[in-house]
Amino acid sequence: MKPSAVTNTPCFRRVLGIGLMLAAGLSGQAWPAEFHVGREGNDANPGTRMQPFRSIGRAAEVMTPGDVCLVHRGVYREAVRPGRSGTFEAPLRFLAATGETVTVTGADEVTDWQMYSGAVYRAACVSGRQVLIDNLPALPVTGMPEGALRAQGAWWQDTNGLLYARMPLNDAPATHSVELQTRAWGFDLSGRAHIEIKGFNVMAGGITLSGAGSCRVEDCHVWWAAGQDGAGLVVGGKDNEVLLSSIVGSEGWGVLFEPDAVNDRLLNCLIRGTGSRVLGAGGIRAAGTAHLIRQMTVMDCGGAAVQCTNLLNGRVEYCDLFHAGKTGQHVGSVSMGGDGKGTVLAFNWIHDTLAENGDGMALAPGAENYIVYRNVVWGHPGSGLRLGSGARYCFIANNTVAQCGAAVDGERDGQGVLKGIRAENNLFVGPTWPSWKGQRPEGIAWTRNYEGSAPGFVDATNRDFHLASGSPCIDAGQEVPEFSDDYVGERPDQGAYEAGGEDWVPGCRASERVNQAGKPSIRLVLDSATPDTEIRYTLDGREPTPSSLLYTGAVSFIRGATVRARAYGNGLEPSPVSSLWVRQDE
Repeated sequence: MKPSAVTNTPCFRRVLGIGLMLAAGLSGQAWPAEFHVGREGNDANPGTRMQPFRSIGRAAEVMTPGDVCLVHRGVYREAVRPGRSGTFEAPLRFLAATGETVTVTGADEVTDWQMYSGAVYRAACVSGRQVLIDNLPALPVTGMPEGALRAQGAWWQDTNGLLYARMPLNDAPATHSVELQTRAWGFDLSGRAHIEIKGFNVMAGGITLSGAGSCRVEDCHVWWAAGQDGAGLVVGGKDNEVLLSSIVGSEGWGVLFEPDAVNDRLLNCLIRGTGSRVLGAGGIRAAGTAHLIRQMTVMDCGGAAVQCTNLLNGRVEYCDLFHAGKTGQHVGSVSMGGDGKGTVLAFNWIHDTLAENGDGMALAPGAENYIVYRNVVWGHPGSGLRLGSGARYCFIANNTVAQCGAAVDGERDGQGVLKGIRAENNLFVGPTWPSWKGQRPEGIAWTRNYEGSAPGFVDATNRDFHLASGSPCIDAGQEVPEFSDDYVGERPDQGAYEAGGEDWVPGCRASERVNQAGKPSIRLVLDSATPDTEIRYTLDGREPTPSSLLYTGAVSFIRGATVRARAYGNGLEPSPVSSLWVRQDE
C-alpha cells in the first residue's frame, strides 16, 4: 500500500502516509503475533523482543494460528506443549533464533548433595528416568551392593526418591554438572496439527508427534532420549514431516512410527547410537501406512537399523545403514515382517552388521509383498539376503551382495515353504543357499542372477561395487517393466549399479550441530508518500515512536517478523501506524 497525503481540516496540517513493500518471492500474512522468549525474560512480560517471556511454555499457552515464537539462546528446562493447533494457512511456528544455541531439556539440576559413604553421595529428588553427568548419561545400576556404588560414573535411586551417585573421578558432585531427567518430552505435539518447530537441541527428552497432523520438525537434534519406550522421536497421526534432524543415544528406538500413522515423512536425518537399553531396539521401527523414509544415515544401533513391521505401501530408499546389531546375535540390518502390501526397499547401502551371524536384508518368517531392488549389501557375517520360512510374493531384483558369510540363504525349519518369490538380475558373490546344501529351494522364480566370484567390480577392496568395463554382468540381465526402464546398452545389467547409468549416493546431509548462522533472506522496503520525512519502525510488534529504529534503506532479516512503521515530518502530524506480518516462503 502507498497512501497519498491527505488534508486534515480544520488545522490544514498534512497527515503522512506510509507504505511497506516486500521484495519478490515473499508472502505477507496480516496480524499474527511474534513472541520472543529469552532466559532474561519474565512470563509476566508481553513477550516482545524487548520484554520477552522466560519460558517457551508461556508462549505456547497464548499463541494462536499464524503466531511465531522466536526463542533466544539458553537452556530451557521444560516440556513444551502447545495449547492449541495451527491451521493449514496459519501454522504455529517455534523457531530457535538464528545463530543462537537453544536447548530444551527434560532434566533438572541436582544440588544439595550429601556425603553418603566413601565416594558415594546422595540427594533428595523426585523420581527420575536417567542421570546425566557433564552432559553424558551415567550408568544405572539395579541396587546398592554392600551399601555403596562400586562403579564410577554410576547412579541408583530408591523408592523414596533419594538419588545415589558416584562421580567418574571419585570426586565430589560439586565439581560436575549432574542432572536428573524428570520429563519424557522436550516437545509434546501429540494430538496437535499444523505446528512447526525448527532449530532446537532437545536433551534428555524426545519429541512426540503421536496422533499429530501436518506437523513439521526441521533441524532439531535429540540427545540421550529416555521417553516413551526409550524412543527419541515418536511419529503418529498423518502427514507429518521430520527433516534435517538427528537422534543420538536414545535408550530405545531412534524413531518409532505408530501402527496407525499414515503418510508421514522422515527425510535426510541422522540416527546414531540408539537402542542402548531397550532390548531389540535399534534405529527406525516403521509401522503404519504409506510412509516415506528417505536419505537417512542410521548407524551404531543396538538392534536393526530399520525394522519394518507391517509397514504398508511404504518406501525406504537412498539410506546408508550400517553397524547395526551391537547388542544382538541374529540381527538383520533391515528386517521386513508382516504384509508389506508393496513396501519398497531400494537404492540403499546396507553394510557391516556388528551382530554375530548378523544379516543384511532379512525377510522375516511369513513376510509378504515386499519389493527389494537396487540395494548394495556387504560386510555381514551371516547372509546378505535371508528369506524366512513362509515368505511369499516378494520381488527381489538388481541387488548387489558381496563380502558376506553367505550371499543369499533361507531358513529351513519346516514351518513354511517359500511361495511366489521372484529374484531377477541380482548379483550374488559368495555362497548361495548353504542351509539347503547349495540347492535352491522351491517357490522361487530365479532368473538371470549372477552367482560367481569374478563379477568385475571397480574396486571391491575399497567397497566400490560399480561394474568395470568388461564385467560379465553388463547387459546380462533382462528387462523388468517399471524397474529397469532406464538401462544403458542392449539389456539391463545385473546388480544395483547400471554401467554408464546415472549414479546415486545414499545417506543424509544432516549433522548433529544446530543453529548455524545464515545470511539474511528477507529484504523489506519502507516508503513514505510524503517527501522530506523520516520513517521509524519496529520488528517486534511494538508501536513505533520517534526514538525507534530509523529506516535508512532496505531492511534485511531472517525468516519473519511483525513490522510496524510510522512516518514523521517537521510541522506534520505523524502518519498512522502501518503493520504487516512478513514470512519467508520455504
